[in-house]
Amino acid sequence: PSGMYGAGCGLVAPAVLDPEEDPDAYNNDDDDNSNSIPLPVRIAAFKTILSLPDAFSMKLARRMVDNRNMTQALLNQTGSRVLSSERVEALVEKYTAPVREFATDWDTGLLNVYRADFLREDTELPKGRKLLSDAKRVMQNVGRDDKSAFCVISGEEDGVVPLRSSQRIAGLLGCECVEIAQTGHLPMDETPHECAQSLLDFIQP
Repeated sequence: PSGMYGAGCGLVAPAVLDPEEDPDAYNNDDDDNSNSIPLPVRIAAFKTILSLPDAFSMKLARRMVDNRNMTQALLNQTGSRVLSSERVEALVEKYTAPVREFATDWDTGLLNVYRADFLREDTELPKGRKLLSDAKRVMQNVGRDDKSAFCVISGEEDGVVPLRSSQRIAGLLGCECVEIAQTGHLPMDETPHECAQSLLDFIQP
């Protein structure tokens, strides 16, 4: 709203860097990538699929979920801290609820979200390092220094947005990167108390 501004910004496991600018941003050092398909090639293939008529792409979107072991998919994103079976079940329920609640519409929504992100024609929208630079300038304009205006929180074992990437983002923002041990890509779910406390320490120094 007019006259309002953000007093600070906390980023949790942030997938902010643009792989075209930072090609190693999402490579996991622990993986054997010798036979993997390069990220730019995967992105190009994904864009091609998204560009297909709905009759084809809708089927693909539904297959992405119907054929996926959601429990294993969630565990693949977590760290080495052991989660109880009840906790894992609750998280799977949380992340799959929209698919059940909007059974006839979720695939359309999924496609629209991906298309808006990958096929947008508005090249003026900032992304990657430009987005971070713009965010810093906004905070500086309201008198906030970088260190107090931003906080980055990352799981030490994040395999989706590796810790190295979060540390790079923190460096670009000039702020602290809080690292939570034995935690993967879902700090707010794996270690909710530590994640919340880190945000509180940032909000109320």
